Amino acid sequence: MDGEIRSLPQAIGPTSVQVEAPRQRSTWRSLELAIAWFGLALVLGIGVLTFAGERLDTASAALSEQFGRSLGVGSWD
Repeated sequence: MDGEIRSLPQAIGPTSVQVEAPRQRSTWRSLELAIAWFGLALVLGIGVLTFAGERLDTASAALSEQFGRSLGVGSWD
């Protein structure tokens, strides 16, 4: 192997890590986030029911009629 070793006279970048304390969320901000997540889940659920309703009916029927088979191997239909 050929090459040379070089060193720098000073350190590059920060020499110590400063960790900030986590900021506390207000109750209102937490409530806003919970409502936003609920709204997103509601929109996604309505979308799934609208566009995949027939497939959900098939899966629901398979689970209710042949639960053990569906659980163990899946549906062959």
